[in-house]
Amino acid sequence: MNNSSSSAGGRAFLITSFLFLILGTLMLAGRPQFLMAPSLTGHGVAWLELLLLGFAFPAAFGLAYLAIPRAFGLPLYSTQFVFLHLGFHLAGMILVVASPLLTGIPQIQMGPTFLAVGALTFAINIGCSLRGLRVPDAGAAFLVTAMLWLVIASFLGAPFAATAPATVFQGQGWSGGWLVLALGGVILNTIFGLGLRVTPVVLRLKEIHPAPAWYAFVISNFGLAWLFAALALGPMSFAEFCAAFFLLGTLIYLGKFLLLVQQRPDRSLPWDVRILLTTTITAPLAIALAGVAAWQRVPVASQTPAAATPAPETPAGPLPLEILPVDTAAVLTALLAVAVPGLVALAFQLVRIERAQLGGDAESTFQGRLTNQILLAAYFNYATGVLMVIPAAWVGIERILTLGSLFLFVGAAGFAGTFLFATSKSKVAAINEEAAVPKAG
Repeated sequence: MNNSSSSAGGRAFLITSFLFLILGTLMLAGRPQFLMAPSLTGHGVAWLELLLLGFAFPAAFGLAYLAIPRAFGLPLYSTQFVFLHLGFHLAGMILVVASPLLTGIPQIQMGPTFLAVGALTFAINIGCSLRGLRVPDAGAAFLVTAMLWLVIASFLGAPFAATAPATVFQGQGWSGGWLVLALGGVILNTIFGLGLRVTPVVLRLKEIHPAPAWYAFVISNFGLAWLFAALALGPMSFAEFCAAFFLLGTLIYLGKFLLLVQQRPDRSLPWDVRILLTTTITAPLAIALAGVAAWQRVPVASQTPAAATPAPETPAGPLPLEILPVDTAAVLTALLAVAVPGLVALAFQLVRIERAQLGGDAESTFQGRLTNQILLAAYFNYATGVLMVIPAAWVGIERILTLGSLFLFVGAAGFAGTFLFATSKSKVAAINEEAAVPKAG
């Protein structure tokens, strides 16, 4: 089966995501002070949209397109839809990010529409592809649910909108509810679903016990749905219970993933799997911080809008979203410590599957060892930046925040360079040539 077209589309999404990750970390390094501001203003909104719509969503799209033939063993429904989706998403993302700066152009409001059409195209393509599964699969269930959350989030309007698209969503919690859909519903479900399908292939696992994964799927997504409702509709006190339910489902998944990794036949554990394992361990922390943020926001919700003192940063002015330090810590943990390394790890695992470098095979080649070393160095820099940025933003230490953002930029550049090296045609040819040479003896 020839999947060159779908592979090209998936790689195009992933390369796009890596480039925007570099741009997002560079934007943070140039002006990190907005993470300590008492309100989310135009600069902060643009940064979040850039990382979510520019990196996280395209990375999830590219991973899904590549995983369908490589991990699920199914043909992609339409390769043409992949490039159509890429065009819609890039156009919508650029218009949405630029909308605060180009308020006088009516066509700029078409950004959310393009994003929604792209989301529908993605959902149709992946949904039709997964029809070929013969038995119910928890990994596919996570992925399909991520598509449903994506469509819902896309049709709710532009993220962090100053005015909610419907009166039922008006109120202080609207932007927080959209973030839950994006980071929890779309990204975390994608990481969990593909982790159940991609990692076993990389580790050469033949038998997977599905029951705990199904429990994790049901409990985590029920908790996520209720958490979104609590943040969008209230009361805020109900969000604490919803976050705890969401946390329970995530802990069940963590236990399942730890058992999965322990079943590997090889003693060695590739670095991309180790990064994904670290991400899975960190995910409950992000959800726990979201619960703490909801608990601390209960008295804040009763304050009048006049209590906020935002400072205008763009011609559009600040958005009416007051944030607490724990809010920033929760979002940064979910975005920088879970979404970014989790999606990056899955991307490199799919590269392993494409090269048939499973288990410890990659370490037996020079190219594999070099890729691992560069990936390790990039991850070390990135993890150092995360461990500096999140606490510094929480307690308000600007110098450490600035230094940490530089580490994030170096790590992001390393991720992008390593991925381009690992997927370059010259490397593919070198590995194929090496595999074709018969070994002595």
